Amino acid sequence: MKQNNNIKKEERFGLQALRGIGITGIVLYHLFPSEFCGGFLGVPLFFVLSRGVEETVLCYAQAQIDEMGLSEEVELLGARVYGSRSREGMYQEGSDIDVVVSYSGNLKEDVFFNALHEGDFKMAGIPVDINPISTEKTGTLERYMENAEK
Repeated sequence: MKQNNNIKKEERFGLQALRGIGITGIVLYHLFPSEFCGGFLGVPLFFVLSRGVEETVLCYAQAQIDEMGLSEEVELLGARVYGSRSREGMYQEGSDIDVVVSYSGNLKEDVFFNALHEGDFKMAGIPVDINPISTEKTGTLERYMENAEK
């Protein structure tokens, strides 16, 4: 899978600590489920912080491109989690995971969207809503994220 990811991966102590809290919650939930009933929330926390969601969605999107026979014409450029699960004060019980996927090539956004949503794609039991954007129509991932955060 080709991927041109211009956003630097910086490892910071704070993020590592939050990842540790996520893992701790998961372990405590499995060891003592009645005492740590919310420990399962460590799964999405860990995935979001470790970019696991983004990487998994990129692999899923690449598989869809391959199935469509467009692997030579379409290049994935990156993915970002956004929306209610990534912004303080917006999370609600039952929220899905919103992920934007940036790509370039000869594939209409609505056709790609439909292909990505044919199955019931979930991570840790949480539905994943994938929004594909092409650089030719919508622009860069960075510009899209700037507007999405407003």
